[in-house]
Amino acid sequence: MSEYGNDASITGSLTVDGEIILGHGGDDDVNIDSNTLFVDASTNRVGIGTNSPSATLEVSGTLKITGADEPALLMLDDQDGSAQIGRAHVGYVGSSDFAAFAHQDRATATEYALAHRSTGQTDINTAAGTNLTLRYASAIRAQLDTNGYFSIGSNYAPGTHKLAVDGDALIEGNLTVDQYIYHNGDADTLINFANDKIVLKAGNRAMVTAEVKSSSPHEVTINDGSNNVDFVVKGNGSGEGNPGMKFDASTNRLGINGVGTPDEALHVDGNLKVVGDDPRIKIDGDTNSHPGLELYENGTRKWIIYNNYTNDDLTFKNDSTVHMIIEDQGYIGMGTTSAGYKLDVYADAHANFAVNIHNDGDDQYRKGLRIQAGSDDGTCNRGIRFDDGNGDEVGYISWSGGTVAYSTFTGAHEASVVPSDYTAGQPAYAYGTIVKIVSTSSDREKQVKYVIGPTTTAEDKAAFGVYSQNMDPDELDNTNNHQVFALGDGHVLVCNEGGDIEIGDYICSANLIDGHGKKQSDDLLHNYTVAKATESVIWANESGTAKLISCTYHAS
Repeated sequence: MSEYGNDASITGSLTVDGEIILGHGGDDDVNIDSNTLFVDASTNRVGIGTNSPSATLEVSGTLKITGADEPALLMLDDQDGSAQIGRAHVGYVGSSDFAAFAHQDRATATEYALAHRSTGQTDINTAAGTNLTLRYASAIRAQLDTNGYFSIGSNYAPGTHKLAVDGDALIEGNLTVDQYIYHNGDADTLINFANDKIVLKAGNRAMVTAEVKSSSPHEVTINDGSNNVDFVVKGNGSGEGNPGMKFDASTNRLGINGVGTPDEALHVDGNLKVVGDDPRIKIDGDTNSHPGLELYENGTRKWIIYNNYTNDDLTFKNDSTVHMIIEDQGYIGMGTTSAGYKLDVYADAHANFAVNIHNDGDDQYRKGLRIQAGSDDGTCNRGIRFDDGNGDEVGYISWSGGTVAYSTFTGAHEASVVPSDYTAGQPAYAYGTIVKIVSTSSDREKQVKYVIGPTTTAEDKAAFGVYSQNMDPDELDNTNNHQVFALGDGHVLVCNEGGDIEIGDYICSANLIDGHGKKQSDDLLHNYTVAKATESVIWANESGTAKLISCTYHAS
C-alpha cells in the first residue's frame, strides 16, 4: 500500500509495524462513520458525535466510563482543575486546598456550598447575606442566619437568640451553661437542689433560698447568710442604676420605681396608692417628737405638715413660714400661728380676695356662703363686720327679726371703660368723675355689662354713677374691669357752673368740665340726677372752679 493513493479496502486483519497516518500531509480532517469520531486537523480537537468540537475533546451525547478491575475514574491531572455538570461546579473554586461543590454562578472561595480540605475538615458554606437552611421535603427544619443566630423548627424565625428551638428539647445527662444552673468552670456559682430546698449561689454567696420547712411558715430568703447582697427587681427598660425595685442590704432601705439609691427606709419615685375598706397611713413618732409629712421639689423641701408635741397643734408650713395651723381646740388659722377664731384668715400677699368661696354644684343649688348667728329669734348685733387695713370698723351687716341692715353702704357696678381710655392696671378717670353709659351687652343670662365714659353735657340722663377705681387684679391682667358707685355714700367731682352748692342740693352732669357735676336747678329727683350734696361749696371761697365733695348717690 502506498502512502498516497486512492481509497483502499482491506478484508481480514491488518497488522502494522509503525505508525498509521490518516489524512493527507496532516492537513486533512478525519471523519469516521459520519461524525462518530471526528478529528479536526486545523484545531487539533476531537469530537465524538460532532464534527465541530469546541474543546480538545467534546462529546455530544452520554459519556460512560467503566473499569474492569477497579472502579471507573475520571481524572484531571491539574489539581486546580474543575468540572461543570449542568449548573453544578465541582473542583477548584479559588483555593488550592478545597475540593469544592458550588453553583456555577457562585464558584468562588467565599460563596461555595460544600468544601473538603486536605486536613480532613469539611465546610458547609453560604454566600454573604444569605441564610444557611436545612430542609426536609422543601420545608425548613433548621436555619442559621447571617448574624450567627441558629433556629430549629419550622415555626421559629432566626434572629432573636443565638439558639432558638421551636418545640421541646431533651437533654439526657448534665446541662452546663455559661450563666445559669451551673457556671462552666466556676464551681461556686450554681443552683443546688436538696430535699425540699433550692439554693441559688453566686461566688459561693447564697443569694436566694427557697425552703419548705418541717413546720410552717415556709420561707423564701433573699441574701441568705447576710452577705450584703442587694435585692433588685428590674422593670421594662430599667438600667443598672434604674431598677423597678431595690432593697439596699447595706442600709436596709427599699427603693421603688427607678430608685437605685434609696435615702429613706422606703423611697418611692411616683404615686403611692392605699386602698381598702378603711385605708389609712399611720405615722407613729416617738415621745416628744414631731411626726408629720415633708413635701419636696427636686430635692428641696417645700412644705412640712407635722404635729407640735408642745401644744398638739397640726402645723402646715413651707421650709420656713407657717401658713396654716389646726389648734388642738379646733381653731383653724391661715397665715397666722395663733388662731383667735374657729377660722382665722390673715392674708398679706397680693391677691384679689383673702378668701374665695366657689360652689360649682348644679344650677339650682349653687349657693355660696351661709352665716348662722345670733339668738333663735333672729336678733344679732353683727352678722358681718368690715374693717379697714388698720383693723378699724368701717361697716357691718346686721339683722333683727326679719330685717337685714347695711351700715355705711355703697352700691357699686362693674363696668368697662371705652378702649381709648383703658390702660392695664391704671385708673381710667379721676375718682369722683361722673360717667355715662356708652353701650350695654348681655353676654350672660341675667347679667348686663356696661361700657362707660365721662359725661360731656349738662343734665345727661345717661349718667350712670361716679367712677371709683380700676378693678384689674394686677397690671398684667388686661380685663378692663372698673368700679362705678351708684348708691350709698361717697364723693363726686363738681364745678361752679350751677352756682354755690348747699347741703341737700341735687347734683347733675355739667357742660363746663367733662365728668363734673353742678348744682341741679330744682329740687326734684330726675332721671339725670346723679347725687345729693352732703357738704356746702361757696365758690368765692374756693381757689378753683372744681372740687371733690361728699354726697349720697342717687344715680340708680
